[in-house]
Amino acid sequence: MNTEEIQSQYSLGERDFSGADLSQVNLSQVNLERVVLWRADLSQAILTGTNLSSADLWGANLREANLTQAVLCGANLGQADLSEAILHLTNLHTTLYNFSTQFPPNFDPTKAGAYLIAPEALLTEAKLSGVDLSDTNLRGANLTRADLWKTNLKGADLKEANLTRACLIGAELQDVDLTGANLSRSNLMGANLKGAKLLNATLSGILYDETTQFPEDFDPVKTGGHLIAPGVSLAMANLSQSNLSGVDLSEADLSQVDLSQGHFFGISLLRANLRKANLRGVQFWEADLREADLQEADLR
Repeated sequence: MNTEEIQSQYSLGERDFSGADLSQVNLSQVNLERVVLWRADLSQAILTGTNLSSADLWGANLREANLTQAVLCGANLGQADLSEAILHLTNLHTTLYNFSTQFPPNFDPTKAGAYLIAPEALLTEAKLSGVDLSDTNLRGANLTRADLWKTNLKGADLKEANLTRACLIGAELQDVDLTGANLSRSNLMGANLKGAKLLNATLSGILYDETTQFPEDFDPVKTGGHLIAPGVSLAMANLSQSNLSGVDLSEADLSQVDLSQGHFFGISLLRANLRKANLRGVQFWEADLREADLQEADLR
């Protein structure tokens, strides 16, 4: 496959070029965002300035490829061979790799902003929104405050993982093994946890809404979860540093709630009870506070 063929097919909407022979091809400055090059041969390819953000390069051969100033943000380099590749000014921020990924000698992917996807990996505050992490082994990984918005984690092994305060809004967690995992104060609004294993998992203070799907017979209230919906009672709850942007808490009882340092862009608090609530450092951009009761609330 040559340069013209891949550009033509990509422009027509084709994204899957798995196993393609692209050795020595010149794709300099070409936009190949979200392209699938699973196990493709890109050895000695010229990829200078190429946009490969969110590309699937799992198992790809990139030996001696020139990736100068290429953009691989969010790309999957698991099992890929980049030995002897030129990575001068290559953007690898949020790129995924594993222990089998081969980089040039003395190259440190962590310093380049890439994320190691492996058991016990340190992924604190990692930005992994929308990434496909299905069937991955992240057992014991530290995902504290990680951004996993709409991330596909279906079938992943997250046993004993730390997901404290993680953003899992809209995440796909079906059949995930969360045995012994810590999900304290994580945001599970809109998440799908059907079939997830939650034995000995900690879910105190989780946020969920009416669209969150839990395993059969699981009761989030018994674990100390907080339902985010109009008219609910959250009196005296600790919701500090929570991101509740865009949610509807109209007519909710939020008296004496700790909402400090929270992000509430576009939130509806119409006629909500916020008496004695801790609102220090809260960002209320475009929030609806009409008829809300803010008596004795701390607004410093």
